[in-house]
Amino acid sequence: MARVLDEDDLIGNWTLVGEELEQLSGRRGATKLGFALLLRFYAVHGRFSERPW
Repeated sequence: MARVLDEDDLIGNWTLVGEELEQLSGRRGATKLGFALLLRFYAVHGRFSERPW
């Protein structure tokens, strides 16, 4: 069952910080967004998404 997140949870789980921001340098557009989402998903869940979204 999906957990309902409040605003603080969303900010804490999905905000890029430190080295994550450095890893995005040199990427542009959709590639940058997709890579950022992969980084945070992995940080939150400890695995990469199984769905190809």
